[in-house]
Amino acid sequence: MWRLSSLLLVGSWLLAFGFSSASAMHESAARTRVEEALERLDSWLGDGERAVGWRRYLRTADLRQQLESDLPPDRAVLQEILQRYESGESGLDRHRFVAVRQALENWLAELPPLSLGELPGAARRAKQHFSPLTDDDVQRAYQRLQQAATDVERLVRRWSAEDRERLYQAVDWEVFQEQLEKEPPDLRTLLSVSRNFYQDTPGLELPEWGRLRKSLARYLDTRRFAENPRAEEFYQRYLDEIAQRLETYAASPNVEDHVIIGQLVGWMERYQQVEDLVAAIRYHHSHPNFHLAISGPLLQAGIATELDEQMTVWEEILGTTIRANSHLQGEVTLDLVPDDERAVLDLILAGTVNSDNTGYNGPVRIFSDGTTRVGGRKRIAIDAEGIDSSPAVVSARTRTRIRWISARTPVVESIAWNRARRTQPQYEAIASGRSGRRVASRMDARIEELLATPQARFEEDFRKPLLRRDAFPRELAFRTSEDQLFVRLLQAADSQLGAPGAPPNAAEGYDLSLGVHQSLVGNLSQALLGGVSLSDQQLQEFLAQLLGEVPEAFRIAEEDEPWGITFAAERPFHVQFQDQGFTVALRATRFRRGDQTVRENIEVSATYSLERTADGAHLARQDEIDIRFVDRPKMRVGDVAVHTFLRQNFSELFQEQFATEGLELPGRWQDAGRLILETLDSSDGWLAIAWNHVPPEADEDEANGEDEETGPSEEPQAESDEDVVT
Repeated sequence: MWRLSSLLLVGSWLLAFGFSSASAMHESAARTRVEEALERLDSWLGDGERAVGWRRYLRTADLRQQLESDLPPDRAVLQEILQRYESGESGLDRHRFVAVRQALENWLAELPPLSLGELPGAARRAKQHFSPLTDDDVQRAYQRLQQAATDVERLVRRWSAEDRERLYQAVDWEVFQEQLEKEPPDLRTLLSVSRNFYQDTPGLELPEWGRLRKSLARYLDTRRFAENPRAEEFYQRYLDEIAQRLETYAASPNVEDHVIIGQLVGWMERYQQVEDLVAAIRYHHSHPNFHLAISGPLLQAGIATELDEQMTVWEEILGTTIRANSHLQGEVTLDLVPDDERAVLDLILAGTVNSDNTGYNGPVRIFSDGTTRVGGRKRIAIDAEGIDSSPAVVSARTRTRIRWISARTPVVESIAWNRARRTQPQYEAIASGRSGRRVASRMDARIEELLATPQARFEEDFRKPLLRRDAFPRELAFRTSEDQLFVRLLQAADSQLGAPGAPPNAAEGYDLSLGVHQSLVGNLSQALLGGVSLSDQQLQEFLAQLLGEVPEAFRIAEEDEPWGITFAAERPFHVQFQDQGFTVALRATRFRRGDQTVRENIEVSATYSLERTADGAHLARQDEIDIRFVDRPKMRVGDVAVHTFLRQNFSELFQEQFATEGLELPGRWQDAGRLILETLDSSDGWLAIAWNHVPPEADEDEANGEDEETGPSEEPQAESDEDVVT
């Protein structure tokens, strides 16, 4: 035992030393490449006045200090130096400058990332590395904005005059162009116009508009930061707060710290500060907040199809016109293909085509039977761009049996038989090829038809609306193993963080499992509803689309006073999962009803317990819904009417009880059976749910009370009317 434990200890030490040594070797080699590239640049620059200016701008002395120090390099300093090489100054595109830049990038990539415990200290040390934005930075941002605007105009010029005018009016393009011609543009006007670029208008999802939004945001941020005399003060204060909140969050994770850390990190990112620290915080605190896994058998249940098709085909082979009455029988099944970069599925066709053929060649009639074995495969790939498919590949092998030949005379009939026997192998080869191409064409057409709806829904209901708001997920990844399809998603804008880690109770071994972190709800609602004003009519339409029906309290009657609500800009709708329950809250900054308008932060919330039952899930609201004015503890007299109206309406939206009985899947899966809830867990900010598939025949057996061993259950027979009543 001593020897075994000693060997394990030594082996572990050697393994750790090996990894550490390998990392150090890579980092040392990367450092050497920086030294060599810098020496070549220095030698080329020489000793003139221009060389001195370049060395000062590129902070060559600071870089040499990092290279020569025995201490680990300061990532923040290296990042600041790299920013100088990436600044776009005239001349930096020459290959000697580029060589140093690339070597620096590789060195930074090889450095070990900051550990979780190092983050607070790194934030405090970064206070001395404030990087002011200059007039040159503003000018470069302005030039990029002008170029992005030119690219949009070049794009829109190719549209019809009607579409171009519609979009230009929607975004107030004329006002935007007027501002670009001013020197400098008015920040308030540009900020007001920029909000139009994020509306849900067709066309704004295109890459040119996305680049314009980013360029405009960068210009606004750069100017505000460069013109703010207190920029460094805010920078240092926010770094202190980041450090403090990182420490409190590590000691006791909580929603407030998590949200504010995300906001402060977003501030640093917007104003181009401490990029290395920002990346490290995201690395440790912002992980995918949505996980989905679907089993191969469940996918198979909705995709597997029995084929039974009849068709009549006319074609000409070797000079003979043939009419074939064909009958295809077979099945289409699913095969998952392991792939770590995307989800890959193969649809596999196996079937037989039996045909009754009549051939016409002048006065001769040839009657035959044909049997064609077909096998096909069509590959489907799913990634963040949507669903794509490759052309079907089908193989076919035809065998024919001539039953009889009819001709005018026995001589012609004999000649026809001889020719038919002689050309039969060639005929079968041609028929095999044509059958394969015909089946492949039909397979492509059928699958493309089936994929058209989900692809359109992905584009129109998910991808395009989020792209228009610059809210498409930071990460949307698909992959497949031999028996499961996986989806993971990170929904987090620049001022948001995702989940702090993986789901604590990942459901494995189920047909369908889902993990949702509370940050997903808040982050996504901010992208879709943040700052949005809805009238009662618009809210009714929104609830109908979201819930499938409009709750009674939100249905508009003729005698009702019109009302409206403006959602909060940050986390207008959020949820907190904890202790086998959750709290859901809606936040608004303005409420209007009739002539009365309340401009205050209002939060409407409800807390539910969550319980798994024999049939599904049961949600029970704890107490009444809570309505509070966030910025003051007590209501005023004028608030009572608003408070009462909100309670009446949202009490129906946040009902006292919810219950589910299994899960019904859409489309073809409806006929494949139900999904029965197997696990339900709400804790540590995560909601984890898992279902198993129950085929229709199993449901029927359960309904009939059948059991494989004992057979149908038997009820005692009533012996009289009295027994029946009893």
